[in-house]
Amino acid sequence: MVELPYARISGGPGTLVVLEGLSLENKAPSGRALRLLRWAYKRYTNDYSVYQVARRPGVPAGYTTRDMADDYARWLQGRFGGPVDVIGFSSGGEVAQYLAADHGELVGRLVLSDTGCRLGKDAKALLRAARDKAAMGRAAEAQADIANQMDFGRFAPGLVKLLGKRLIREPGDASDYIAAIEADLGHDATDALPEIVAPTLVVAGSRDFFFPEPILRETAERIPHATLRIYDGVGHAVGKTHKRRFETEVLGFLRG
Repeated sequence: MVELPYARISGGPGTLVVLEGLSLENKAPSGRALRLLRWAYKRYTNDYSVYQVARRPGVPAGYTTRDMADDYARWLQGRFGGPVDVIGFSSGGEVAQYLAADHGELVGRLVLSDTGCRLGKDAKALLRAARDKAAMGRAAEAQADIANQMDFGRFAPGLVKLLGKRLIREPGDASDYIAAIEADLGHDATDALPEIVAPTLVVAGSRDFFFPEPILRETAERIPHATLRIYDGVGHAVGKTHKRRFETEVLGFLRG
């Protein structure tokens, strides 16, 4: 069994496992972050108990998104008697692709949000710069740079530039953050996607900086049982900027 940091929000009879995007530290949310999590997944709890599961702390250098998927597979095998539904957001969606491809017996239905089979060229340049800043002890600044390319609404870019470095705390050890960025940079699940047997919903914005629309379309096309939803004119993080629409669409798909 692999121990992974997670938060559980109790609810309905189903099990929904959420793989979140890049974070400064691999740890379970607590305090205010946990309260926000309960609010974020409130609509899902009519049907599900929701588990938001982080990556394993202390991952070695060279750890890949496929290695991370194996960790999640062992974690799922140790806790649940059958397949569960999975949502993977952004870099968590990269891991979810390999989880569903290599361990299909563990995944019932799959939602890939704001993610694709590989990063776009401009996103890779940004992440390389973020990795280098984190290596110099400036991980909070690096995360603020990344957040500035997300779509959190009309006024968010200005607020991120003004407050991002102040609101994001510098981690005590940035090694997991750097390892996660390296894994993102090396991610290419192109050849694995045809192995996904779970019904899959790919949902993202047409202006996603990290996963441009051609990559999103290629991702959906390579998955045998995939449905693609592109939100026109929307950037990265459609589940936050279009929360109500996103939840309605995702829940409809999961109830399938």
